[in-house]
Amino acid sequence: MKWFRHQTDSYTNLKHREIMEEFGLEGYGFYWVCCELVGQQGEKYRLKNSKGWLKALKNTSNLSEEKINKFLNKFAFLNLISANALKDKELYIPKMRDYSDDYTKFLRRHSEETCPTTHNITLHKIILEYITLKGWSQEKNILTSVYKRNCKTAKSLFTLTNQNLERVIACLRWCGATFKNKGLPWTLETVENWYPEYNKQYPLLPDKSPQEFKDLVKKVINKESQ
Repeated sequence: MKWFRHQTDSYTNLKHREIMEEFGLEGYGFYWVCCELVGQQGEKYRLKNSKGWLKALKNTSNLSEEKINKFLNKFAFLNLISANALKDKELYIPKMRDYSDDYTKFLRRHSEETCPTTHNITLHKIILEYITLKGWSQEKNILTSVYKRNCKTAKSLFTLTNQNLERVIACLRWCGATFKNKGLPWTLETVENWYPEYNKQYPLLPDKSPQEFKDLVKKVINKESQ
């Protein structure tokens, strides 16, 4: 999950107020740390015991195991987290579905529908960069159409660059600048076809640092736009 929504009046929620009345802001803050951990490391709003989430919470909060268990049991009692999952030593927060941002919901839905691969998030980043370079809005209807048409090509381009995301993005920008300068339309398939030419002109040195690579991309774009 990239981020999740947090309502500005969350503290007025009756369940949250009950936590604060019993544990103060410490308990309230701990709940949101749990949400952040699930959002960052969990799958479908759940952290399994094998993830070591309890240890992570202890290290992050510097609280005793006894206090942490008191917090978690209270959260479970209030249905802020799943009581059944907690018995199985899992941290499951169904309510995270309500907090989840539209971007995350979109990625989850379309990764299941259009991109059945372990590189889903990377492929989405490639296509979103493509959409940005094309100057299109990121409205859902546009995103859906572009994803369905280009997910396979994005995967092919990612493979072509030996799974180097920075290399893919640089090639996207180079191709976009080149065709824009010539007043020609271009697609993600065009980038894939032109990659050998790009790689020939701007080979990636093994010792090239990310910042140096970004500087190179800027030079390429500036050169092509002159």
